[in-house]
Amino acid sequence: MSQTHDDLTKAFEKYILENNRFEEDNIKKAATGARNALSEISKLCLVRRKEILERLKSL
Repeated sequence: MSQTHDDLTKAFEKYILENNRFEEDNIKKAATGARNALSEISKLCLVRRKEILERLKSL
C-alpha cells in the first residue's frame, strides 16, 4: 500500500473519533477536529486518485 493510503486511513480514524466526540459528548471543539479531518481526507483523496491513475497507466 502507499503512504497516501495509510494517511487516508489515519485521517478517517481521526474523523470518526472527533465526530463521535462531537455528536455523542457534545464537545464543541471536536467539531473543528472533525471538519479538519474531512478537509485532510478531501486533499488525500485527490492525491490517491492521481496515484491510482498513474499506476493504471503503467499496467
